[in-house]
Amino acid sequence: MLDVKTAAASVANHSRFLDTYSFFRRKITGAHVAILMYHRVMPKEDDWSLTPLEPHAFDAQLAFLTKNFEVVPLEYIANALKKRKPLPQKAVAITFDDGYQDNYLHAYPILKKYGVPATIFLTSSLIGTKKLFWWDKIRYIINHTSLKVLEYSDLGTYDLSLPSKRQKAACIICEKLKICPEDKKEVFINDLNHLANVEIPDVLGEKMILTWSQVKEMASNGIAFGAHGVTHSILTNLPFDQAKKDIIYSKRDIQEKLGKPVSAFSYPNGNFNSQLGDILRKSGFNCVVVVQGRLVGRRTNVLNYRVFVQVKILINLR
Repeated sequence: MLDVKTAAASVANHSRFLDTYSFFRRKITGAHVAILMYHRVMPKEDDWSLTPLEPHAFDAQLAFLTKNFEVVPLEYIANALKKRKPLPQKAVAITFDDGYQDNYLHAYPILKKYGVPATIFLTSSLIGTKKLFWWDKIRYIINHTSLKVLEYSDLGTYDLSLPSKRQKAACIICEKLKICPEDKKEVFINDLNHLANVEIPDVLGEKMILTWSQVKEMASNGIAFGAHGVTHSILTNLPFDQAKKDIIYSKRDIQEKLGKPVSAFSYPNGNFNSQLGDILRKSGFNCVVVVQGRLVGRRTNVLNYRVFVQVKILINLR
């Protein structure tokens, strides 16, 4: 499995990029399809966020994809699997998770350039707000504090003397907090913010997260939208009723804004279980995607695959 978050560095190396796609060109046939997952596409203009996939690299990927594969909408693959119809020859689908504004500013123009469809999975409570994802708060704090050493009894001690060490510290802290309940996570972040003496500007959220007007524009021009939860909470960590609300409300929020059905869901962080599948099925979703390390085939009972820059697998909800 090659996650966009971690594979961006490898695709920067053009020869490895071509090697990866060449592999899938050999493997993807009429019986298989790859669902590619991206997160961010943006110039490397700051030193605090994860290394992004830069626009020129995304452009090169789409040039290669459109030349060697058939890029189809995610919904097309889902319907083909549900109706047991043949899959297109060498088909791929493109998806994005979370709802970052750079999807509109940088990825969308390139998608339009090549006439390529895509699906963006939105974290509904952040769209059109000044809010940040919790991990972006941590990265901003760690990379903007004047401290050279960070000591926090519950999270450990971290050397912040070099930019690379700040990145490493932020990654470790994010991993530690990932499994925390949301309320405790906010307490940790507030304490960290106070300790580091960093003020996160409101304008940062406005620049990082999609607005509803941007979403509506893209929705009118070949981009589909799915749900990714209300808060991006790991659903398997939530009580059943809370997880159910997070799923249902995310679908409702997006449908109300766009005025059209939302039929696809992407599990935050990829964590899922059978109970969540039941909720999704009863909530009117047709398919759900999670990260897996294999291609989608005709016998795939799960619209739950994204490959390459992150293979997801399609889970059909019957």
